[in-house]
Amino acid sequence: MDSKAPPDTTQRRMLMFDLNEAISEWRSRMAAGGIDASSVLDELESHLREDMERRMRLGVDSRSAFTAAAQQLGLPAALKPEFEKVARPRKQILARWKSVVAGTLFAYSAVFITWLVEWRMGKIEITGMELALTLGSMLTTLLFGFMGRSIGARIPLVANEQKQAVFVLMAVFLGGASLRLLWNCLPFDHLVQAQVILLWTLSPLLGVGHCFSVWNDRCYTARKQIKA
Repeated sequence: MDSKAPPDTTQRRMLMFDLNEAISEWRSRMAAGGIDASSVLDELESHLREDMERRMRLGVDSRSAFTAAAQQLGLPAALKPEFEKVARPRKQILARWKSVVAGTLFAYSAVFITWLVEWRMGKIEITGMELALTLGSMLTTLLFGFMGRSIGARIPLVANEQKQAVFVLMAVFLGGASLRLLWNCLPFDHLVQAQVILLWTLSPLLGVGHCFSVWNDRCYTARKQIKA
């Protein structure tokens, strides 16, 4: 029997390279290594295929091109920390959005529950205008909450820690004094009206907190860079 006889159909199939199957197995290995997000795997697969196509245009066969491209991308253990660095800011932004919405809804739900209880007991009357003003202040609170971090990223830095502390104390004192003077000038004829006024005057506080948080982080980073 001639040892050089061509392989039968089954053997030829075994020798053929199935790219889709190879990529499916590669994705499974990546997922087992901790990179299991579909969007991340899709992005990596896109890079893998582009690298393969580049190698195959140079004359490399598909199996070798796939192996070399997969090695070029690296193992899951090496890739995972890099993608976590990219994903971390996105998660932080999402967490901040959730905190703004959750904080606003919690504060206003307490107001609405109080109103509902008082109204059912016949102690207060709520007009359509007062309800509209309250909903408007809630939207304003959300707006300030989302804008606060953007404003904090634009405030000039104070690298000196003592000067920063003095600036923060002055801002807190002046802000509190301004609110106190404002409340003295506004009418508080009954409970609902007083609450509506308080909600509007306090609506910037969430944004102010986020603004100072970003600014403080930037100042701290600047100090570390100066010391380094």
